[in-house]
Amino acid sequence: MVIVPTKYFMNFNDAVFLTGVGHPNSFTRAQGAYRLAHVLRSNGYKARVIDGVGSLSPAQIISMIELTVSRHTKLFCISSTFFTNLETTIHSDTLVTADFLPYDYDNWMNIINTVKKLSNAKIIVGGHKTSEFEKNRHQHKYVDHFVYGYGDEIILKLIKDTNVTILKNNSTLLTSDQFSNLGTRYDFLDSFLPGEAFTIEMQRGCRFKCAFCAYPLNGKQKGSYMRDIKDFVDELEFCNVSFESINFIINSDTFNDSNKYLEMLYNELLKRNLKFNFGVNARIDLFYKNNSMIDLCKEIGVRSILFGLETSNPFSLKEIGKGLKFEKVVDTLHRCREVWKDQVRMTGSYIVGLPEDTEKNIKQIEDFFINDDCPLHGIEFDPLYVQNLELDTNPWKSSYTLNPKKYGFTFEEGSLSNWQNTRSPYKNFQNCVVRAEELLNKLPKEKKGTIKSAAYIHLPNNYPVTDMLPADKFETIFKFNTYSDYREHLRSLGKSLDQIKNETAIRYFELFMKNNRQ
Repeated sequence: MVIVPTKYFMNFNDAVFLTGVGHPNSFTRAQGAYRLAHVLRSNGYKARVIDGVGSLSPAQIISMIELTVSRHTKLFCISSTFFTNLETTIHSDTLVTADFLPYDYDNWMNIINTVKKLSNAKIIVGGHKTSEFEKNRHQHKYVDHFVYGYGDEIILKLIKDTNVTILKNNSTLLTSDQFSNLGTRYDFLDSFLPGEAFTIEMQRGCRFKCAFCAYPLNGKQKGSYMRDIKDFVDELEFCNVSFESINFIINSDTFNDSNKYLEMLYNELLKRNLKFNFGVNARIDLFYKNNSMIDLCKEIGVRSILFGLETSNPFSLKEIGKGLKFEKVVDTLHRCREVWKDQVRMTGSYIVGLPEDTEKNIKQIEDFFINDDCPLHGIEFDPLYVQNLELDTNPWKSSYTLNPKKYGFTFEEGSLSNWQNTRSPYKNFQNCVVRAEELLNKLPKEKKGTIKSAAYIHLPNNYPVTDMLPADKFETIFKFNTYSDYREHLRSLGKSLDQIKNETAIRYFELFMKNNRQ
């Protein structure tokens, strides 16, 4: 009897997932596809994840598909959340973009046709931009199922068989208790680089409900849908032992939702003698209400933080659901900087075009960031994004979308996002895009170009690793304010721009081909 090595069956995958990186200038992985691959593996199926869409060329993606898709493949799943046009100068790292294909249509169809040629797999589209695929179904007839929302249970229904074309769930399909032990184990065949940062899910949903925000579980009960602390730290430790990682991106709308939870996390890390670096999202008003959180975050290992500050206008703050006055926000940011020094990088995000805003308070924000005394390391301006209720197919909708007349929004006929509003200082969405670009371009060099993604740019996996700057030397890489600064440093070492561009993604591609080649 001849025993065939397991590696010869690598392309006998039941499901293959195609996903994009969290930012085109880095290699920040989104967790969704890996989470669903884990669900399938836990239920006896074989699954593989192809990452790097947008950072890798269509030809490279096709090469990866040819190694993983075969006649045995039942599902080919497309996670659209971070699909974006890399030429976009604004929103390129956010969910807010009119572009939903990572490549031009012809190249995209070459990718799809490769899958069709190799298999009879059902093609599934999920993620934040699912509605764009569904809206343009005449161009995307190949899609068998459109999935909205978390897919933890839906993915099992799809692989077993379902005749439903559009699947929508208005919650997680899981209770808070079920979610608490919902871990994800990354698989080495998905080709992780040594020391790479991992995205780890800490909680789902947000107990706040900002008027512009449209996500599942907005307004959830405080403390619900939180991971069990021991289970959460188990996952961190698994990545540390398996992939040598000490850097993590925490998937949580509000990292500082609960001081008690943070204390439990600190104690569990201390108990196991674990020291990691974390990139997080947080609410500045919760730091204002509980100063002890500021010290606690530093001790836990927070090294990069994004604050959604949105506006300085008191009327806008009240309308959107962020009640802390601008003066108190500034005071709290200074308090954070006093405690954290430069050990924690702070990025502030502001929305351009809120209905109650004025040019005066926008100028106030601009002056605040340009001031040498500004405690923030970086700033991001985003135009206000509101969807047309008549065309919005997502099951979750913001208050602005649900009540457009109340807030003064109207839409061009047939348009999903081109709104007009006489109460907004810039009157319409396109003007907000232009103004946001202007504001970003006025920022001083040391603050311009800082990448949002919860300021993940400051985590070292997002930089090409060189002999001079090894992955574990966090503080060495941390001194660079922006990706552009780091790129210029590499150029000074004699590297060409072609060598620098997406170097980490290319290393990932080479490792993937090596791991998955028969």
